[in-house]
Amino acid sequence: MRVIACLAFAVCSTAPLSAGAGVIDFEDLPHLAYFEFSSQISRDYLITHGGNLIDPFAYVVGPAGEDALDFSGNGSKRLVAFNSSAITVSRPGGGAFDLLQFDGGESWLDIPHVWARQIQVVGQLQAGGSVSQVFTLDLIKNLQNGLQPFILGNTFRDLVSVTFSGLGATGGGPEFSLDNLVVAQEAALAIDAPPAIWLAGAGLAALALARRRRISSAVAVR
Repeated sequence: MRVIACLAFAVCSTAPLSAGAGVIDFEDLPHLAYFEFSSQISRDYLITHGGNLIDPFAYVVGPAGEDALDFSGNGSKRLVAFNSSAITVSRPGGGAFDLLQFDGGESWLDIPHVWARQIQVVGQLQAGGSVSQVFTLDLIKNLQNGLQPFILGNTFRDLVSVTFSGLGATGGGPEFSLDNLVVAQEAALAIDAPPAIWLAGAGLAALALARRRRISSAVAVR
């Protein structure tokens, strides 16, 4: 019994907390999916549009189709925000998540004075309060590799929402693009031990039982 109890403790104490990571890449939304103070679900996350100036809106564009060659991108669908838009990401049913990385870039027609020079990311923490980080764009506009990867600091953990907004346009805008948001959710404690552990446990239990029988037999002979 002692062997089995020790084994059970070892299994429970070594079972790791795993994280369910994913990428919000907008490929599951149709081309020109439109956001104007509205929400859509992409990769099981709620994408909500907001803004505070005249006519803010956003939509999904791809490497082909209407005005595609005029956008800065990475060869896949991405979300483009216009006229001082803000894009907020959250889980539809609530709950915390981590933001690890995203791709950001310039947007819209070849009119640099409306491009955001920076993208501000503000996360609302599950425990209350917020965290913020600002990323500077290189202002290189290209259809296939115009977006830059940005890595978030370790403070962007246990978030209930995260909001992206553009900063620094010299006139109009600021407009920006988003893609490949790398997010993770904490998974429940793993309760299924690997088969090898259970086999080892069964072997140890069998050895313990055999040893007990040998001791009992020896006592009986005496």
